[in-house]
Amino acid sequence: MAPFLFGSFNHHGIWFCSVCIGLVRGIRLCSITILMSDTAPNPTLIRSGMSRHSQLVRIFLLAFATLPPTVAAIEPAPASDSFPIVESLVVGGARSLALQYIDRHQGQEQGLERWEQWERLRIRLYQDKKEWAAVSARVAKLPDGASESLKQWLVTEAAVAELNLGNAAASRQYLRQLIWKTKSTDKQLAKWRRLVIRSYLLENRIDDAQTAILRYKTDYRATSDAWQILHARVLLRARKYPQAMRLLADVQTTEAQLLSLYAALQGDIYKPEVVDKRCRRLAAKPRLSSEQQQQIWVLAAAAADRSNDGRKVAAFLELALNADYRDTPSDPFFALTPDQLWLAYVKLADTVGNKERLLVGDDAPWLEKANSLAKTDLVTSRAIYAFLGTRAAAEEIRSIAHERLNTSLLTDNKAAVALALYSRSKDYIAEKDIPDAVRYQLANEALKDRDIGLAARWMRDLRQPPVGEDKGEWMLRRARTLIYAGETGSAIDLLEDMLGGQDQLDAPAAKRIIQVLFDLQAVREHTAALALMDMVYQKTAVESVRRELLYWMAESRDALGDHAQAAELYLRSATLGQPKGADMWGQSARFQAAESLGKAGFVADARNIFEHLLRYTDDAKRRALIERKLQQLWLVENRATTQ
Repeated sequence: MAPFLFGSFNHHGIWFCSVCIGLVRGIRLCSITILMSDTAPNPTLIRSGMSRHSQLVRIFLLAFATLPPTVAAIEPAPASDSFPIVESLVVGGARSLALQYIDRHQGQEQGLERWEQWERLRIRLYQDKKEWAAVSARVAKLPDGASESLKQWLVTEAAVAELNLGNAAASRQYLRQLIWKTKSTDKQLAKWRRLVIRSYLLENRIDDAQTAILRYKTDYRATSDAWQILHARVLLRARKYPQAMRLLADVQTTEAQLLSLYAALQGDIYKPEVVDKRCRRLAAKPRLSSEQQQQIWVLAAAAADRSNDGRKVAAFLELALNADYRDTPSDPFFALTPDQLWLAYVKLADTVGNKERLLVGDDAPWLEKANSLAKTDLVTSRAIYAFLGTRAAAEEIRSIAHERLNTSLLTDNKAAVALALYSRSKDYIAEKDIPDAVRYQLANEALKDRDIGLAARWMRDLRQPPVGEDKGEWMLRRARTLIYAGETGSAIDLLEDMLGGQDQLDAPAAKRIIQVLFDLQAVREHTAALALMDMVYQKTAVESVRRELLYWMAESRDALGDHAQAAELYLRSATLGQPKGADMWGQSARFQAAESLGKAGFVADARNIFEHLLRYTDDAKRRALIERKLQQLWLVENRATTQ
């Protein structure tokens, strides 16, 4: 496995996470680059070996930690202007930020009408984030005097939220309140009654659902596609398959076609081969969602099972899981779990074993058969590997089988299947039974899929690197993944252990470690970053590396509010190996030192450094920046002397 993340930040999932860690911090660090020529060394750009364009992007990515939390960075707007600001955050996709902004600005002092506008936007955000419990909880927050239209709307949304949570009885409590205690239009009442029917289906109260359906049809002209589908679902649960098919005959949506095929299969109206053929045709439709793709292949697998074609069952379940290993359908007619595929593999392997007269417990012939099929029939080969992985007598054979099953899936572009099989099995695989070699592979795949939490889960207890990979680089890789997964404590312990075992660090090793310490700074673990940087400083004699470390340690000191110590470190960095600190690195460090001195109240010292920089700076933009800093110092000093 190729090492990643030691000089470049464009590797699969970690690049994505670097972007997430922060874009804003570069505003401050960009002031450094203004002081630099295009070719001079730059403390900020030293962080990586990227092109200048990429380096400038990296400045922004690593700059997040020096600002306060994002919400605090937004100046409170007047009440009359704040609502459009939040709407712009919602449109921009910053849902969590928008919710924090609503918490700050929603208040009854603005009047109930404005409060209700905030509330509707809040509920919309909860729904986008699928925070259903939060939606339901807002009913209790309704103020006295809230409009009837808001009450009806919010209680309706709470009823839907409870259905999404699987709480049918709680949903009906809201619906009874709406149906019996509020004035409503026919359209509203019809919607609430449809939700009642859905709640009965959720509890498998089919008789109640059918009774409600009949009453509904008596009171309303129910002809819409959505109604036909809901009615058909009730009929399917009651096993009235021909009636459901007739009801769906004129509905052309993918959902209706799937339900119709399900009815045809369960009711023996179509032969399994016909359902198989139509599923394949349906799968070729453009713009299917991952859930629809899964449902199609789950149905195709059910048809293959009716035909006793075990190989097709396994193949179709692989396709279903490959749609998206994290998102299995909740529809009861198309249920899918990784254990269904484990079971299908075992059944298929049993069939092959019986045909080939292979004895259970005699592992070698099974393994030989799986290896021979790997060239001609990947699905059956994988089935035998899965069988051996869970049933082989010898632990060594189980380990080999798991490794080959996983490798086969990965090389066949079915990484999602591998991740599902090994991360979400309830009956077949315990995490302690998964060989280290498989966990290494799965961690890499999880990173590619930007599932940092899962990658950290696989890596957490792996103490030794994969075969052929340097142990130090592997430990850094683990530490970085743990940081991105939010497990900074474990990452810090790992880095401390790693550095504690080193007597000396050369420049490349020290720089690789520093790259990970930047991540600790980015998540505001400045105290730990400082301690670890000091350990690196003590273990390297390379002057250029020490100079860098002093600069980054100063950054953390500044972030912790230790501005005087930060200034000291910046000035040490400026002059280490450069007695006058006149090179570009030194100028940048001195500029930051002046900033820190100003924050610490040493205005005269800060002014002295800025004036010195100004004397040696010809560039108009750089001069303008320094002059602006001098003006700010004058304002600070003037305010202090006049108070």
